Amino acid sequence: MNIKTKLNNLLSNLNISVLRYPVTILSLIILSIFNSVNIESYNDSNEFIIISLIVSAFLSLVVQSFYEKYNLENKTRWILYGASTAVSFIYYILIKQSQNDVQLYTKTLVLIFILLLLFLLIPSIKSSINYNQSFLAFFKASFLSYFYAIIILIGTYLIIAAIDTLIVSIDYTAYAHLANIIFVIFSPIYLLSLIPFYPSVSKDKIEDTNNEKLEKAIECPKFLNVLISYILIPIISIFTIILIIYLVGNIGEKFWTDTALEPMLISYSISVLIIYILASNIKNNFTKLFQMIFPKVLIPIVLLQTIASIIKINENGITYGRYYVILFGVFATIAGVLFSIIDIKKNGIVIAVLIVLATISITPPVDAFTISKSSQIRIFESVLNKNNMLENNKIIANSNISEDDKEIIRNSIQYIYYMKYYKEIEYLSDMENQYNDFENTFGFKRYFESEVSNNYYYVDKYLIENSFIDLEDYNSLAKFEIYTRESGMYENRQIIINGKTYYFDLSHINIDHTIDIREENNDLLISFKLNDLYDEEKDSSNSNKQYEMDIDEASTIFENEKIKVKIIVERLFVTLYENDKADNYKFDALLKIK
Repeated sequence: MNIKTKLNNLLSNLNISVLRYPVTILSLIILSIFNSVNIESYNDSNEFIIISLIVSAFLSLVVQSFYEKYNLENKTRWILYGASTAVSFIYYILIKQSQNDVQLYTKTLVLIFILLLLFLLIPSIKSSINYNQSFLAFFKASFLSYFYAIIILIGTYLIIAAIDTLIVSIDYTAYAHLANIIFVIFSPIYLLSLIPFYPSVSKDKIEDTNNEKLEKAIECPKFLNVLISYILIPIISIFTIILIIYLVGNIGEKFWTDTALEPMLISYSISVLIIYILASNIKNNFTKLFQMIFPKVLIPIVLLQTIASIIKINENGITYGRYYVILFGVFATIAGVLFSIIDIKKNGIVIAVLIVLATISITPPVDAFTISKSSQIRIFESVLNKNNMLENNKIIANSNISEDDKEIIRNSIQYIYYMKYYKEIEYLSDMENQYNDFENTFGFKRYFESEVSNNYYYVDKYLIENSFIDLEDYNSLAKFEIYTRESGMYENRQIIINGKTYYFDLSHINIDHTIDIREENNDLLISFKLNDLYDEEKDSSNSNKQYEMDIDEASTIFENEKIKVKIIVERLFVTLYENDKADNYKFDALLKIK
């Protein structure tokens, strides 16, 4: 097959993909446009639109899968597309009112995960094609599409870099725009073009199985066969032996208190489940032995880890993270049991269980965030009441409580403020800042005394939320964020004002951040240090400060006869421990060329 034929086949597949998934592709194109706008100038409202567009894209995938599976009329297809679009719009309205980013992002990720599982599961329902084959086809398509995308990205980056170096200057945002087009538009469309038409059920309940592309898609390539059978399965087997030796040696002590083991065991369980589903498409002695032994090995490992996670609830209550750890432990245990007793072709039942559990985790009042909120507030109030620190919805400071109770209060406050639940708790209404007001409120320090010494201090300043920035008579506004603790950092940014290009050179030498602003001909306009944005001696004498700034306090002006620069600090976080200094600056720069 020559290159022209291959190119024609590729274009044909992409065209079929566009016609097959019109709403998904349209959502991706609009998503790419909003991503492009965010590259140029960030807008908070765009974030909610982007999230709802991603949900819309996955919802429409499920609609198309359902339409193809049951061979519905085209009119019904578009009614379902309209319903999915309406649901996405309602979702946009709901998330726009969200005050908790963690909850929003987590629930959205779980929702997308559920929709993806449905997209892969629907074709295998009462079909000659099982879930293992559907998953394999998607796995292969994903690998190929993103492998090609990375190759294309590297190649085009090198071309742009060559043009920028040798011929004409190219704006640095070109790289981000290019990645946006490749990964948001090309790669997903190409991925969908590789998804075969699965057997559909006609009105007579008879499957249409005449599909050559399907047979090729569900065929396990030799490379994957070798990778799974002779590399991944032996590696996971050796790791399992090591894990069992550790569990046997520490089952009576360290295992029940070692929280660092949780992510490792979850990663292990996920790896086993994915390899098991992929290996279900391969028939040889290695995969048969793996399929026979590993579900039974998985059960005690995840069961013990789930019990250990439940025991930890008694100490620190439930957080949304621990909720998902326990929920996954429950699922992995059920999966191990089902894999041990059901036919390998019926693995879709396990995925159906996962969909149900994931749906429960985002459905009030049993979702991760409602349960964790109730748990954290309950354990927090129980400690306050135990030490007579809560009367008439007011907190009474008390320094004479046990260290264990102090630690529970510290941890609960950290979680309650991180999740922004404090806004709903009346007795915390006077505690505006969990750091500055902590000691006055509870009677003891926010951190252990040993954590704060004369050799350590931090300064944390941040602009009051929703502050209005007046551009006044400035020509341009640029946003910056810098984090470093190592010398030698250098960054160059370009800003165009009235058709002329100006360069921001950010350098970090020793403990100083320096900004040099230069003209096109490299003439220096102004130079200043970010260290000038705070008084280090004053701040270090009052160790550990965190407070809000109004727009005037957050603003510093650097000026000479050529240029006026107004720096507005959004966040300034500086830590110093002995000779180890780390800075985090997030600021807006307003420029006026004279």
